[in-house]
Amino acid sequence: MRWDGKSFRITILLICAFAIFAHGHALAASYYVAPRSEVPVRRAPGSQYKIIAILKDGAKVDMLEDDGTWARILLRNGKEGWILRRYITDQPPLSMVVASQKEKIGLLSKEKSELEAKFQESEKKRTKCEKSLKACIEQRDNIHGDYQALMTDAADVIELKRALNESTTELNKLKQDLATLQQENLHLKNSERVKWFLAGGCVLLIGWLLGMVMARSRRRRRPTLL
Repeated sequence: MRWDGKSFRITILLICAFAIFAHGHALAASYYVAPRSEVPVRRAPGSQYKIIAILKDGAKVDMLEDDGTWARILLRNGKEGWILRRYITDQPPLSMVVASQKEKIGLLSKEKSELEAKFQESEKKRTKCEKSLKACIEQRDNIHGDYQALMTDAADVIELKRALNESTTELNKLKQDLATLQQENLHLKNSERVKWFLAGGCVLLIGWLLGMVMARSRRRRRPTLL
């Protein structure tokens, strides 16, 4: 990777600003070697000391001490050394960021696939629910129609029952009237029989009386023989 002078100066300024802010507050924190071909690690803080390791761009180290110019670091192999503070940063390298983003993209893609599968399943359930709802609505409409027909039939039945009750009441009244008339007719017949019996008795009595009167009259008119 090639760096022009402007990019390098911006990077150095950012590293210096971060170093001023974090000086003395990031002991044993993880840092990364700033973008550069190779960075030497020395035995002590100073360019005159022996180089004990060479770190490449993106190498991860733990900072144990920071004096503003040099930083004491712990390498992955367990060795300690000193490196110029401006060559390390707490920002992960671009390759690691890209790898992390790719991993996130992969997770997002997996999550997207799972969500799509869930969405399709939800669509199937929604379609099934819509069919069930439509069937329920049709059933409700049919029941409502049956109910209306039943209410109409019930109204007719109620009207017929009312008419039947009225007819029954009228029939009972007619029966009572008929019974009364029959009683009166029987009474009249009995009275008529009594009248005829009395009339016959009177006729017989009158006939008998007339007979007796006529018999007496005859006896009075019969001549006396000497």
